[in-house]
Amino acid sequence: MAKDPARLREKALKYGRSVYEHLEAERHARMASAAGRAEAVLFRLICGDPLDLGFCSAFGEIADLHSYSASGVQFKGFAHMSGALARAALWAHDRADPSGGDPANVVQAVRESAAVTTDFPRFDGGARDMSPETRVIAAADARLRLAHLLAKQRPGRDKKAMTPDQLNRTLRTRDKFYSSDEELLHHFHTASGVALDVVDEAQALVQEAVEAHRVIGAIGSRGMEDAIRAEELASTTRALLD
Repeated sequence: MAKDPARLREKALKYGRSVYEHLEAERHARMASAAGRAEAVLFRLICGDPLDLGFCSAFGEIADLHSYSASGVQFKGFAHMSGALARAALWAHDRADPSGGDPANVVQAVRESAAVTTDFPRFDGGARDMSPETRVIAAADARLRLAHLLAKQRPGRDKKAMTPDQLNRTLRTRDKFYSSDEELLHHFHTASGVALDVVDEAQALVQEAVEAHRVIGAIGSRGMEDAIRAEELASTTRALLD
């Protein structure tokens, strides 16, 4: 268990709220600094209590915003950060996804997955939505965001790529938390995409995400707006890949 988890929770909430305050005020450098601090604390909480998926949800939320902000940075040497942060976000959302990122499992996951609760709130103070549908959609959206960045940036093959199982096994072998462990998340690859080149990986991520959205829409527990939005981003990404 992480040392003094109550204190860590308060720090995570403080930094997370600061992310939104700086984002609203368009103070991007301060927003990025607060996001990095929030991610570091949330990562410690995840490692200390891996069963509380609320920490994963919060980490993914902050890393999503951090990646979006970093995508606008033009300084040499920083171009890769948005993609690295998008991988970290996907790692967190995938941990919370009851379908395991497989569209074939979505129906069963939504209808049969055990209820998940968390005491970790939204950064505005409300209750965090941990419904199966929300967790599936968050992971699908994280796939779309990463695929879009891969299509735009075309990075080379990641020699440090790690699958979910490899990454989780590595983290479990740690006797204690190391701050450098968080960098491992920047090399997260889905099991379906780890052996693919960047174009094929992006295409696989898009396909998985769109199918997951279609299934959620077909179940009828959510409207079709999410699926329509996913199709639009998928089309934009596929155009970049052609």
